[in-house]
Amino acid sequence: PKKMGRVDPKTGLIKNSQGQLIDPNTGGIVNPENGTIHNPQTGQYIGFADKYANNVLCAVPRKK
Repeated sequence: PKKMGRVDPKTGLIKNSQGQLIDPNTGGIVNPENGTIHNPQTGQYIGFADKYANNVLCAVPRKK
C-alpha cells in the first residue's frame, strides 16, 4: 500500500503528495468543491465526505 499522510482531525481526510484529498476509509479521492468521493482508478462515485462538508464547505463562523 502507498504511504498515506496523517488524517486531519477537522476534515477526517488525508492530503497526499499531489495535494489531493483522500478518504482514508475508501481510499477514494475527495472533490474539494463538493465533498464527493470517487474511485481513483475508475472515477466512479463511491461516497460523500460528510465530515469534510460539514466542517469545511458548510462551516459557520464561530461567534466571538
